[in-house]
Amino acid sequence: MTGSANRLALNLSIKAAGNHPAAWRHSWTDGADVNNIDALLALATRADEAGVDALFLADKLAISTDRATAPMVYEPVSLLGAMAAVTRRIGLIGSISTTFSHPFTVARQTASLDHISGGRLGWNIVTTGVQAAARNYGLAELPTHAGRYQRAHEFLAAITALWESWGVDAVLCDAASGTFVDPDAIRPVDHAGEEFTIAGPLNSPRPPQGWPVLVQAGGSPSGRDLAARWADSVYTVAGDIDDAREFYRDVKSRAAHYHRAPESIRIMTGFRVLVAKTSEAARQADTELAALADPRQVLRQLALISSVNLDVEDLDQPVPPLPDPAESEGYRTHLEALHNLVRTRQPGSIRELAQQLDGGFGWDNRLVGDAAEVADVFEEWLEAGATDGINLGTEILHGGAEAVFTELIPELERRGLRAQAADQSDGTLRERYGLPRRDRP
Repeated sequence: MTGSANRLALNLSIKAAGNHPAAWRHSWTDGADVNNIDALLALATRADEAGVDALFLADKLAISTDRATAPMVYEPVSLLGAMAAVTRRIGLIGSISTTFSHPFTVARQTASLDHISGGRLGWNIVTTGVQAAARNYGLAELPTHAGRYQRAHEFLAAITALWESWGVDAVLCDAASGTFVDPDAIRPVDHAGEEFTIAGPLNSPRPPQGWPVLVQAGGSPSGRDLAARWADSVYTVAGDIDDAREFYRDVKSRAAHYHRAPESIRIMTGFRVLVAKTSEAARQADTELAALADPRQVLRQLALISSVNLDVEDLDQPVPPLPDPAESEGYRTHLEALHNLVRTRQPGSIRELAQQLDGGFGWDNRLVGDAAEVADVFEEWLEAGATDGINLGTEILHGGAEAVFTELIPELERRGLRAQAADQSDGTLRERYGLPRRDRP
């Protein structure tokens, strides 16, 4: 395994205007930058220069048509291809659904991006749990929770076989003999399962990393098992440090069942961050965001991702009983987090619940303050064995990320949690994370 110079891994999550739904309305945001490709590429370049380990692109296969929502207009594969061309060292992680995609197509896309980027690709494996997405793909109902995970396991078995269908030295390019590829080093896949039948081989040489970095998010038992078997990096949004420690220990202990070492998996905790040069400036911006947030917009976004529709005529009525997560076919982790928020904060009304969601969904950790305050929390979680790194989403993307680069990262460097950007070596995303190569000869 190649060692990493950074004790704390750091990703930057990219959303249209930022994590906060009112970010596009805030004075820090120039509306012309929202979904502007030049602004996004400039941001990627700044993150690369600042030494961020990876950019993280979530994805939705359905959107709310709420008038106050700024959706991301680029699907991840296309945007990451553009970002790969203007960056040099930073990893590039994009979300692709196993529920509504095919292994051969995704194998081609991911192998291509890993070659284009020089081995910097990560794939966020998503078992989409949104009913509206199913309708977009011609299905009347969302596949069951168990069915989506069964498909995901078979999807991964098929796609890893496709990546490995070319031997490491299959490309000879021997002009003297007239041999470009060694046909004996390219083998069929002949995958025949319940979900897919794929002959293979892949029509692309093996990716530079062997397997691109496999990223996964999911807190249910099925999600944890998928992570333990397949993932190199696991994205989690544990509600507090104790929950985070339990998740950390559980996933890494499950990995032993699949003959994997605990250090072969990186646990990346999601934090929404609003950081500024001073604590007062950060809190002032947070107050402004809260005033700009529309509670119905928050509730509609909540309905899209959790299937809990609280956007009723009278928002001052009590919060009704919530569905049982164990019986949900959607994102169970999100529904469990909503239950936890209602139980701990005890909102007196739906309107109050929308306010308590902090402009988001309430289950992601949220930090507002100066660089030292934010770094204190990151350091505490790392030292407590609750995380290996941070998947950081800025509340305001354009206008807010610059403080991450100029204030927060230097603070992490001063504490010895991050190496100076100039001292970080080039290499693959696996090498940046200190992860082993996982493919077979």
